[in-house]
Amino acid sequence: MHRLFNLRPFLLAFALAISYSGFSCGYDFIGGCSSGVSLSINGTSDSFNLSPCSAGLPFGGLHLGSLASLHLTGARAVTWESCTNNVVGVELLYRIYQEGQPGGNWQSLVLDVYTVTDEDPYTTRYRRAVADVDLCDGLMLGVNYVVEVYLSADIDTLGDDFIPETTLLKNNGGENFSLYFRYDGPDAPPFVLLPVLMQEPLCAGDSTGSVGIHVYGQQDVFYTWSGPDANFWALQNLPAGAYAVTVTNPDGYQASDTFLLQEPDSIDILFNMMLASTALASDGAIEATALGGAPPYNYLWSQGDTISSLEGIMPGEYCVVVSDVSGCMQSMCTILGFTTKSVYLDNLAKPSAFPNPVQYGQSLFVSFTGNEKPSDNQLYYTWISPEGRFMGKQQIEMVSSLITLPTLSLSKGLWLLRLEDNQSVVSLPVVIF
Repeated sequence: MHRLFNLRPFLLAFALAISYSGFSCGYDFIGGCSSGVSLSINGTSDSFNLSPCSAGLPFGGLHLGSLASLHLTGARAVTWESCTNNVVGVELLYRIYQEGQPGGNWQSLVLDVYTVTDEDPYTTRYRRAVADVDLCDGLMLGVNYVVEVYLSADIDTLGDDFIPETTLLKNNGGENFSLYFRYDGPDAPPFVLLPVLMQEPLCAGDSTGSVGIHVYGQQDVFYTWSGPDANFWALQNLPAGAYAVTVTNPDGYQASDTFLLQEPDSIDILFNMMLASTALASDGAIEATALGGAPPYNYLWSQGDTISSLEGIMPGEYCVVVSDVSGCMQSMCTILGFTTKSVYLDNLAKPSAFPNPVQYGQSLFVSFTGNEKPSDNQLYYTWISPEGRFMGKQQIEMVSSLITLPTLSLSKGLWLLRLEDNQSVVSLPVVIF
């Protein structure tokens, strides 16, 4: 049922390795999906992994529930070797015993070589065994049992004569691999359920999750899922949430399971800014800090920079897109301001602009304090764009201490409103959104 992977053995960890002319001498089991045990559960066959694998279920820690039958139907393993080392033979050791009681004697299942590949100086041997061992033979009804397994390889390290001098174990760090079940024989349910697929959404708010259930013991069943209406063993393109499935056979027996898909935290962006000294100065700085998602992060600013902070920049709007290791993205913009050293004279009283920020297309009002009217001289205003461009000087007809300025000709962003007469100049930062 599982595809054999064309693995390059020298990329994997070595049980025994020494440096020799630019390559490594040694031997080991190849990890990934290459080692596993085949079982028949209530008459349904499947394969379970003895190494971390993105496909299928792990053998270790598996809880099967109440079973009518359980058979050991095979095993598989892949090993590599180099130099004068030879993996002479591999066998699966297994035993079954009552949970909570001492383990019994080990039985062995020899794996035979069926394919050998040579990639000088490395040799890869593919092994498998086919069997039909009734693991429930002689068991008591209504009792919980443990099936414990590990792999053992005989290794020839001297003389290249295929006479083993040592042993290599794949035994879960000395803990072995164990699954658990209750033997109920004819009193067991007609089938049991195992979750075989649960992929949580990659990014906050997206629909990339999936769930799936496998039925052991009966095939003519009907699936009822909460949410999507699907008579199928799996669901895909799911957002975060809870998904319950009920499986029903023709006799009306039902079994249920629930999956909870959680999504990662969304990416948040915080800005820390150092204002520029003036509207035209290139001495400002912005630092973007990403939170949430799955670090590490990549940054892409609207100016093309790919670092987390910008230095030596002018006032204006800056946008950044942050992506994490899963490819999730978040974008955010901020406006870098400036510190204005305005000159206020008695004849041009301190102005204030409102509303500020002002919505694009709406009027901006400027009021003056300190005098009924700011000046008897002619008053002018000039807009300075976020890029530092002067938009032209316009005269203001002063009839009161409140003036109205249109913003329809301006783009969104941080602008500088410059007010002046023949004796003084005042600058006001204005944000248009």
